Amino acid sequence: MGADVISLIIFGTCIVLYIWNKIPNFVVALGGLTAMVLFNVIEFNSGFKNYGSSNVILICGMMIVGNAIVTTGLADSISRKILKLTRNNEKALIIVFSFVTCIMSAFLSNVSTFTIVFPILLAICKKNKNIHFINVVLPIAIASILGGTLTLIGSTTQISASGIYEEIFGIENGFKFNTFIIPAGIICVVFLLYVAFVGYPLGKKIWGNREEYVNPDIDSEETTIDNKNVKKEYLMTVILISTILGFIFSDKICSIIPSFNISLIAVIAALICIITGCIDSKVAVKGINWKEVIWLGATLGVASGLNKSGGGELITKKMIEILGENMSPIIFFSALVALTMFLTQFQSNNVTVSIMLPVVCYLVVGMGFNPYPFAVGITIAGEIGITTPLAHTVMGMGVCANYKFTDYIKYSLPIAILSLIVLILVIPQIWALT
Repeated sequence: MGADVISLIIFGTCIVLYIWNKIPNFVVALGGLTAMVLFNVIEFNSGFKNYGSSNVILICGMMIVGNAIVTTGLADSISRKILKLTRNNEKALIIVFSFVTCIMSAFLSNVSTFTIVFPILLAICKKNKNIHFINVVLPIAIASILGGTLTLIGSTTQISASGIYEEIFGIENGFKFNTFIIPAGIICVVFLLYVAFVGYPLGKKIWGNREEYVNPDIDSEETTIDNKNVKKEYLMTVILISTILGFIFSDKICSIIPSFNISLIAVIAALICIITGCIDSKVAVKGINWKEVIWLGATLGVASGLNKSGGGELITKKMIEILGENMSPIIFFSALVALTMFLTQFQSNNVTVSIMLPVVCYLVVGMGFNPYPFAVGITIAGEIGITTPLAHTVMGMGVCANYKFTDYIKYSLPIAILSLIVLILVIPQIWALT
């Protein structure tokens, strides 16, 4: 039995255990990674190196910054203004936050956006008993993902996809900053309408009055909001704005300092928060959700095993073979976009796109089709991993609100289907398939 088949068996077992929901997600992920190492699907160093990956470092850094936003009282001040704007109405707050998060994610990393917004949501829910944490986290998480598809810099998925496309067809044919804005913009509008008229009552029906869970370290007395320290609140405001600007202009900074990246920005921001006293060092360490860190590192390791062993490529090629090569352009386009969106619900969006995009580009060129709209469709579809907690880093971060695995499917599946319909209808109207 080859490593590719073994990786698929291990991966499938993880999916079953995730759905079973009897074992903590981080234990399942770590067990899956361990199994891949034991069965020689991936080497130990390659599997566990993801704990030092930029995504893990980014999340740890931004968790510290996020907790500092809470402890200095900045999150509380922002929450007061938003509560005043929405008049303490939970539904209105979700809609406003979803809109703001979509816009922020277009210019920042979607993970960074969510980690910035998260403590503000937490402060609001602590302050107002009429606004429940479990009702607001999932729609805001989805908003950060969908908003991240609006521009080239909104997510690393678009950047890596552009690099793959340029490698195949030349740098002059790559994606532009606003390539995705029309189809992704329509998806964001559809999502906001969904949240306003369908998602809110549907969510309350799905999880009802279930007990909410928040990281106990964040809720502890050590992280009590200090509203009296106005100087630290202003200082935290400067740090936060500087961090956001750093994310926005990270590419330009990187052209001057090649080793610079957004993860380094998060580390610098976290260090400044600790050094300036915006957050105590002990509280900073305790405030990191280590279960989330373990889960993320292990999940990335499993994805690496699936990719390096050829398991992801095997299932993709088999499914493309089933679809056939004699389809009309629109049917073939629809099938590939749907396939990509399905695969990205169970593995890293970057991995899904990196597997699908090269295969599809070569395939559609051989069939005489225009590869550009296919590439755009697959890139956006690969980013819309919203129906499972393992589909996207942001979705995984939402587990702290005590969602069940099936909650993600019930709430997010209609949005995924609507997004798929938009991609199928809109993209061929912008770029001809042949």
